[in-house]
Amino acid sequence: METFKVRPGIAKLVKAVSEEHGIHNHIITDIKTNQKGEGYLGEIFMITVKDADSDNHLDMVIKAAFIDEKVREMVPIRMSFQNEIYFYSTVHPALKKFEKERGVSSTVKFVPKCLKVSLQEQEEMLALENLRVSGFEIFDKTKILDDDHVELIFKTYGHFHAYSFALRDQEPEEYEKLANGCYNLYAEFMKKSFFADHLVAINKLVESSFIPGEDDEVMKKYEKYRGRNIANIFQDVATENPKHSAILHGDCWSNNMMFKYEVNNEGKRPIDMRLIDWQIIKVGSPVCDLSYCLYSGASKKVFDNLNHYLRIYYDSFSSFLRELGSDPDKLFPFSVLEEHWRKYSRWGMIMSFSILRMKLTHKEDIIDLADGISEEELTSAFSKTKFYEEDYNKRVRGKKSEMSVATVDDLQSWIEKMMTSLSIDDYKLDIGGNTTRGDGYLGEVTFLKVFTTKNGTKKDYDLVIKSAKKSEELRKQTPIKEAYDRESLFYSKIFPVLDEFQRQKGIEKPFVNVPKCYSISKEITKEAVILQNLKTLGFDLHDRKQPMNLHHILLVFQNYGRYHALSLALRLKKPSVFKSITKNLTDVFGQFIVQAQIGCWRRTKKLKR
Repeated sequence: METFKVRPGIAKLVKAVSEEHGIHNHIITDIKTNQKGEGYLGEIFMITVKDADSDNHLDMVIKAAFIDEKVREMVPIRMSFQNEIYFYSTVHPALKKFEKERGVSSTVKFVPKCLKVSLQEQEEMLALENLRVSGFEIFDKTKILDDDHVELIFKTYGHFHAYSFALRDQEPEEYEKLANGCYNLYAEFMKKSFFADHLVAINKLVESSFIPGEDDEVMKKYEKYRGRNIANIFQDVATENPKHSAILHGDCWSNNMMFKYEVNNEGKRPIDMRLIDWQIIKVGSPVCDLSYCLYSGASKKVFDNLNHYLRIYYDSFSSFLRELGSDPDKLFPFSVLEEHWRKYSRWGMIMSFSILRMKLTHKEDIIDLADGISEEELTSAFSKTKFYEEDYNKRVRGKKSEMSVATVDDLQSWIEKMMTSLSIDDYKLDIGGNTTRGDGYLGEVTFLKVFTTKNGTKKDYDLVIKSAKKSEELRKQTPIKEAYDRESLFYSKIFPVLDEFQRQKGIEKPFVNVPKCYSISKEITKEAVILQNLKTLGFDLHDRKQPMNLHHILLVFQNYGRYHALSLALRLKKPSVFKSITKNLTDVFGQFIVQAQIGCWRRTKKLKR
C-alpha cells in the first residue's frame, strides 16, 4: 500500500478497472510484486480486489513504468510502454477484427486480456488479466526448453506472424498503418553508448568460452563479430525491414511466455501458452522472433533438428494463412523462410549472449534499473555481476552445432570459386531453400540460382550444393569427411576418366546419367560439391515411401548395366588407369559400421558408470 501513496495513479487505475467489472466498493485483499530485475523497464504488481458489498473479486496485473527521471533518460521507458499499449489497444484488436471478418471458425488466444491502459506522462500503465489464476506459469528461466515447449512456441509464432502476411496481402494500407505505429526500441537502444559497449563486452565473454583446438572452426567463423562489428551487425538486422516481414513480438525469451500444463504420470506437458510483454514489438523478418527464442533457450538437440522445428512453424503459419484467405506459397514460401534463417538468425544468436548471461546471474547480483545505476556505470556493473560461468560457457558452446552448418558466407565462397573457374566476374546469387529434414543425411542440400553476364551474354545456372555437416560430435560418429572425399573423387577424377574413355571408343550414346559437376571444395569441415540442379530439367526424386514399379526397376537396371560395363571395359583395356582412379576409394560403409560400434561401446561404458 506504500507504493500507492507514492504513486496514486496505480490506485486510480485499480479503482477504474474494478468499477468496470462491477466492483464499486473495492478492497485490495492481496498485492504481490515482481522479483528484483524482472520488471526491467517498470514495476509489476499482482493485485486481488474484492467487493466489500458482495463476494465478487477480480485478479489483475498492473505494469507501471519507472518514474525516476534518470532511468527514463537512460532508457526509452515511455516508448516501451507506448509500444505495449499500442499493441493491446490497436494492433491486437485490428488483427482479431480482420480474423472475424474472414470467418475464422476457431480463434486462438495468444495474449492475456487487456483490462485498461494509461498513457499519461509518468503514469504509463497497463492492467492485464492475471494468467496465473487461470493456471498459466512462467517457465523456469534457468532451464532449457524441451521439444514440447519449442513446438508449442513455434506453432504460436506461426499463427501470430500469419496475421501480418494476410493483412498486408488483403488490406495493405491497413497493415502499413499498423506497422508504422511501432517504435523500434532496438534502434533507440543503439543510440545509447552503453548498449553498444555492452554488446562488445558480452562478445568478449563469448569468445573466452571457446576452446582452442576444439572450437577452431567456430572461432574462425566468429571473427566477423569481433570488436564493434557485433554492434554494427546487430544494428543492421535490428533496423532492416525485408520484403517478407511481419509485426514481431520482439522480446522472445522464455520469461515473456506463460504456459498451461497437462499433468500425468510421466510429468507435465505444455498444452497452451500466452505471449506477454509487447514493449519491444518491431517490424522485421519472422526469423528474428524464432532465432531469439531458440538461441536464448533451446538445447543442442533442437538445433540438430532445426529443419523439423522450422517445418512445425511453417505448417502452423501456412495453415492459418490459408484460413485467413491468403496463399503461403505466394507470400512466404518455405524456401524463403530457410533463406531468412541463414541471413537473420544471427540476430537471435547475438541477443542470446546477453539473455543467457542474465538468466544465469546469481539472484543477489541481479541488476535493477531502479537501483539508481547511471548510464556510465551500467556496462561495468553488469560485467561485475556473478553468474554461473561454467553453465554459461557450456550453453554458448552448445550453439556450435548451429554455427556448424553451411552459412551464406560459405555458399558465396563456393560460388565465387566456381565463377572464377568459368572466368565470370559479373554474377548475382539467389539462394533458395533446402531439402526436407533427413534428406541430406551427412550434410545439407541447398538450391541456388546464379545469374551471370560474360562478354555481354547472359546465362543462368541452376545449382545444387551438397555441403558436409560440420558438427564435431556427428563427425566422431560418422565418416562424413570420407564420404565427401569419395564423392569428390568420383566427380573430379573417376567419371571424367570413364567419360573420356567411352568417347575415345566412339560410343554413339555414351553414359552421361549423372549431374554435371561445376566445382568441389575439399577443405576440412567445408567439404562441398556443386552440381547441376536436375529438377530444372524435369527430373524428380521417386517417392521413397512407395515401391518402384517394373518400369522404374528396368530403367535403373539398364543404366547400372551400362555404367558397370563402362567400368569393366576400362579395367580390361586400361588396367593401370583403372587402378590409379580407384586406389584411393575407401570402404565408407565399413567405416560406418566401425564408428557405430565404437559409439555403442562408449554409450554402454557411460551407462555402466
